[in-house]
Formats: sequence, C-alpha cells, structure tokens
Amino acid sequence: MQSTETLVRRSTSRDLAPVPDGFRVGPPDFVGVGCGRSGSTWWCDLLSRHEDVVPNRVGLEELHFLDHSGRSAPSDEEIELSRSAFAPPVARRRGVEPGGVPERPATPSPSGASRRQARRRAYLKARAAPTDPAAMSDEVHLHESARDASREDVTVPADLLGRSDGPREGHEFLFSRPSTVPLLVSCNCPSTLCNYRCSYCYLDHDGRDGAREDRAFKHWERTVDRIVRIPRPLYLAIGTEGEPLTVKPFWDVLRRLSQLENVRGFWFPTNLSRPIEKFAEGIDRRKLGLTASLHPSEFRDHDRDLASFLARASWVVEGGGDVVVNFILSPDQLDLYPAYRFIAREHGLASTVNVFKGEYRGKSYPEAYTEEDHEKIESYLADRPFVHHFMSGASSRGVQCHAGQDSIHVDPVLGTVENCPFAREPMGSIWDDRFQIRSRTTSCSTDWCKCHWTIGLMKDVAKRTKRTRSIFAYETRPEGQDGEHPFQ
Repeated sequence: MQSTETLVRRSTSRDLAPVPDGFRVGPPDFVGVGCGRSGSTWWCDLLSRHEDVVPNRVGLEELHFLDHSGRSAPSDEEIELSRSAFAPPVARRRGVEPGGVPERPATPSPSGASRRQARRRAYLKARAAPTDPAAMSDEVHLHESARDASREDVTVPADLLGRSDGPREGHEFLFSRPSTVPLLVSCNCPSTLCNYRCSYCYLDHDGRDGAREDRAFKHWERTVDRIVRIPRPLYLAIGTEGEPLTVKPFWDVLRRLSQLENVRGFWFPTNLSRPIEKFAEGIDRRKLGLTASLHPSEFRDHDRDLASFLARASWVVEGGGDVVVNFILSPDQLDLYPAYRFIAREHGLASTVNVFKGEYRGKSYPEAYTEEDHEKIESYLADRPFVHHFMSGASSRGVQCHAGQDSIHVDPVLGTVENCPFAREPMGSIWDDRFQIRSRTTSCSTDWCKCHWTIGLMKDVAKRTKRTRSIFAYETRPEGQDGEHPFQ
C-alpha cells in the first residue's frame, strides 16, 4: 500500500529509490488532484492495490515537489527531479504502489458484454461481504479470473507467475503446507477509541468515525478467523490504534484465540488504565504478550494510578504472561525514564523506551534530538544498541530481514498481505488458498525501520537475540549459538 506520509522538506535525488533493471524513468501516467478530506487517500489506496500500478520512487502518496520553491518558479534541476520520480517497467502504470488481490471489482475482461458481466458479478459478490472463509476465497478466485483475462496482451516474466503446480522460486505455499516453524502475523484491530489524550500522540482520537470502525471491526474478525487457519504455530500482533481496554468486543476475539492450539501467543499495546483482570476473564494468560505503555502525563493521581498500572502488569506476569513496560521519550519526558525503570525493576517488570518520532512543539523528531539527548537514549538502550541505531533514523535499506518469511502484515479489512508495515511490499491476499510466503530472508526495501518488533526481524538481530510474546522484548542468545528464526 502506498504510504500516506508527506514530504515536508525540499526533496533531493537521495530520496529516490534505485531504478531496477528493466524499468525506465518517465512522466507519470496519472496524477491525482484533491482537496483535503475529499477522499483522495482512499482513492490512492484503491489504485495501489491494482497489480499494474507501481510506486513512485519516493514511496509517498503526496510528493509536494512544488511546495518548496517559494514564489519563484521551480528550477530546471527541480523540474528534472520531479520527472525522475517515476519509473515503471514495460506495460505497467506509473504512480502508486501495487498491492495484492483486491476485494473490490476486478479489472474487466477484454470483450464488451463479458467485461460488464464480470464487473457486475464481482461488484455484487463484494457487496455481499460473505462471512464464510471458503466463500471469501471463491470471491478472490473470481477477481483473479477476471484480472487474468484482462492481461492476455501483457507479457509477464515466467518467474513472477510461477508454475501452476508449484510455488514461485524462493517461496512456499502457506495454507497447503503445514509447518512447525512459527509465523508472526500482524493485523491491527481497526479501532482508534482511547481514553487518553497524550500530547505526543499522532492519532486523532476525537475525530474517529465510530460507525465506520464498527463495520471495519467485523471485517477484522473475519480476517483473523482466516489467519488462524494457517497450519503452523502463530504469534499474533493484533493491537489497536487506541486503547484495547476500551473495546469490549476485542476481548471476545481474544477469548476465542486463547482456545486455539496453534495460536502460541498474541501481543498488543495497552495503557493498563482499566482492570485488565476483568476484561481478560477466560483468557489463558500464558498466551498474553503486552507492551504496557506508561503515560504518567495522563495520570490523575500519580501515585495511585502508577500503583494500579504496576499491579495490573504484575497480574499478567504472575499468570505466565509476558509484559514489557514501554516509555515514550518525548522531549519533556526524556529525563524521567531512569526513575520509572527503577520502579519497574522493583516489581520484576522489564522495561524499554520508544524513540519519539513526529512533530512536537514546532520541532521534528528524532532529527531535533541533540547529541546529549542521543547519548541518554543510547544509555537507556545499552542492552540493545541496534534499536537505538535504527529507531534514530539509520537506514535499514539492504539489511537482510525475516519479514515476508517468518512474519507478514495483513490488512484488517481487505486481507491483503505485505511483508511488513514499513517496507509494505505486496505479497498477495490472505483469502487466496495458494498464497505464498517467502522461504528465505530478503533485503529490506525501506530506509527507516521504526519499531522494536520489526527491528527484531532483521537477520543479524535474530542471530543474537530471541523474541518473546511481548515482541518488544529480546532475550540474548547464549554465546556461540546463532539463531535462525526470531522466535526460535
């Protein structure tokens, strides 16, 4: 899926991804124009899911090439830079990024009447929103048939199509090939409901569309039910973009997942502001992995609320669960972490920090951190220096990674699959019975790996450390024992 971030500074040639062999630089085939809040991001997202659409070389939805020229006309160099931002292969469209098999109407077939009929059938079938996974799989196959019929005049390399009786090179079937190798699947619950209003949060919790999120939640449930049919041990990253303790149906899903033998654990972040012991009734705590986000700025009574936070985290650990206390290093909280780390240790709880990323009081972070700030952060992450290295902005491009092999990222509504939420390389659809996962590590294709759990998928990191159910925690492997899998 195309990134919806914007380029807020003057672009340079260093922002452009390399042009692969067989691609050519040229102007875009289409340009999207829309005012704010007019649905242009949704439109871009739909286009990005078509396999004949490729990303621009910057990898962003909004390029803003002309925003930084002031009142003067763009220079020749700026014009040439904007032209070189697009580079498709032959017979592909320049613009946004390709995606997996869409749930919306498929590309029409070549002939007139059959084209309209195929589109109408696909549209009606998509509107029916079947709940049965088998029916959803049939829907995907309908899209594939219509899509393939429209590609008769396009020559596609054989190594991309694969053989009909086997997987593509470097891949293996996921649903038809049982395995004992664990798989981490991230599929966030589409809810932004939250009882906190942290000044450093990048989400608009007040502007949420509750009815829309309720509809999306039902799609997410179906997607999760499809995911757990994968015949291998599963670790699920299924957090929300709000607070899970405010979403009661979320816990009904966890209760179902808790009973499944192949689901080894599920992870989500929570502020533990409400009694988790009540919400988690009937859930096997041994499968719980929490990132307990500590937000002291939101405490009404600091000592009382901190004591409740620690007691709830301890309750999960005492039942066999896995908890890591996470502290956001916003500029005004940077010096507070050592005290809270000491308190967490007294309660037998592991802790870590998140490098702040985003705008805060007119400055952009992590760029605005001073050298002294970075020295403090580096000391906080002394046991995992690789986290500070990459979260602070070091490029991850070219690093060998298990994403797409031992971990996948699934869209909660559409079921499209990407290798990870940052590189966002399209892999197909979770509803496809012949969906293929990678059988080896591959090079990272993004410049910034921003999170603990994705950094832990890097091959060199997995060699030295092992992940836990909380996925923010790392266990150092014994000296001389290199790991070949993030969870083994």
